[in-house]
Amino acid sequence: MVKKLLSCIGSNFTFMFVFKCLKLSVLLLCVLSCSPQPNEEKEEKNDSITSKVSEKPETEEENEYIFEEKKANVSESQKKGVMLNVVRQYCQSQMEQDYTKLMSLFADSVLQYLGAKKISKEMVAQMAKSMHKGKKNIRYIADYGKLSLEGYTLYIPIKYGWENFSAEVQAEISFDEAFNIVAFTERPLAQAKIPLQKQWEGKYEFEGGRQVEAYLEIKEMQNRKFAFVIEINPEGNCKGRFEGKAVLIEDTEASSIETEKCKVTFSLKDKQISIEEMPNCSLHGATCSFAGVYTKVK
Repeated sequence: MVKKLLSCIGSNFTFMFVFKCLKLSVLLLCVLSCSPQPNEEKEEKNDSITSKVSEKPETEEENEYIFEEKKANVSESQKKGVMLNVVRQYCQSQMEQDYTKLMSLFADSVLQYLGAKKISKEMVAQMAKSMHKGKKNIRYIADYGKLSLEGYTLYIPIKYGWENFSAEVQAEISFDEAFNIVAFTERPLAQAKIPLQKQWEGKYEFEGGRQVEAYLEIKEMQNRKFAFVIEINPEGNCKGRFEGKAVLIEDTEASSIETEKCKVTFSLKDKQISIEEMPNCSLHGATCSFAGVYTKVK
């Protein structure tokens, strides 16, 4: 009896022990399968790094966008285009008798408008309205092909009239940096003064009896001063070059600013400049001279 009982207990004990081992094995496999693997941890880390890296360019793009919004310098061609557009609107508003639009083209304080000085833009509109009162077939036409520009001042011929009256004037229109009109004056076209910049600036070639070539260029005129370059026979034996600055003594007379090496004077008549050279100029050979008549070329 005792031996049978012990054998039964032993067999039951072995069965239970095996069962528990199997149960523990299954439980361990479940735990291992649910726990994050090293590769998965790496992927999560990579994902987090990628998200941070992807955020950085957005900040850089945003900064770049702000940088691009900074106002750029206005080129001469852009300046000219804006001014011409204002002139077109000026003529159109006069013909349409749209004085609200006319008023919007001027600065709040106008230095001069058709003889009236230091007035408001409202007064400009009132003056134009009074001038056109009772008139029909009002015309304002600007000759855009004959304009010239000097800084923020535009010179342009304008034909205007109404019914049986007509006139042609040279309009001198000054703008501020926001392209509002600050001054508007008119002169009869026959008496219109050509801007000094347009009269002087350009390229000139020597005309005379010398068997050498000579060239003159005048540029960068501002505040009655300009830069110039005179060059003699650049590919010949008697070479010379004078690069300097000059100042206007009168509208048609100029003199180079004193230097130890050379001094010349300029005399403008129509499209020709006569140059006279003072003695002892050392910027060319002994047999050469900058003196002579130079004719403007296109």
